[in-house]
Amino acid sequence: MLVNLARRVVAKLYEEKVQADEVDDREGTMRQSFPSFICEYFETKYGLKKMAEKKTGELINSIRQFASSDDLLKVFGSLSGIIDSSSYSACACDFVLDLIGSVYSNHEAIDEMLSDVNKRGTNMVDIDIMMEAVTTQYELRSQTVPVTLRDELLQRAEDHEGEACIRIDVCLDIVHTAWLGTMEEGDTVLETTFNAFDKDHDGELSAQEFTAIVREVEILRYREERA
Repeated sequence: MLVNLARRVVAKLYEEKVQADEVDDREGTMRQSFPSFICEYFETKYGLKKMAEKKTGELINSIRQFASSDDLLKVFGSLSGIIDSSSYSACACDFVLDLIGSVYSNHEAIDEMLSDVNKRGTNMVDIDIMMEAVTTQYELRSQTVPVTLRDELLQRAEDHEGEACIRIDVCLDIVHTAWLGTMEEGDTVLETTFNAFDKDHDGELSAQEFTAIVREVEILRYREERA
């Protein structure tokens, strides 16, 4: 599968998943995992199991071949677990997919805007719109956008038809990496705080210990927001 075709397939998968998540959220059902969704997408599209497996295999091979030189395929490979299955994170998938859905209000045009195989600049997004979308996703998860992330996005902005814009695939790569760092920092804070308040060191928290850890985390979050 050539790189442009791979980009089209990936962009379509993003579009379909964003719309599927929207339905799940509206109906109050759990979102389907991205790897499972991808398999189901090909099975539905091609009907025959062998054909579906063949097309899935072609996409996997293309992702592994072109991920190092194409940001859109790189992020997809990470989110889907194709590049490294052990690093799959449902939280990271939700973050990136929600960001895409936030940037493109018309979810039925996501595939066309993302792939930009004709090099018409459809994957360029106004930097202010992108910054607002990123900030919204962080705030929805009770997090603050890292200053380093803001700076990097601004540095990667470029002129497009007289406006400061950023390529969506570049942005997804930067934001995805930053969000993984945020999740890792959160895990470290929780582990450190847990150990500090687990007074009897039995590996479990009593009701009083739990109350103390929640209070400490809230204090840390308040300090970060005030910094």
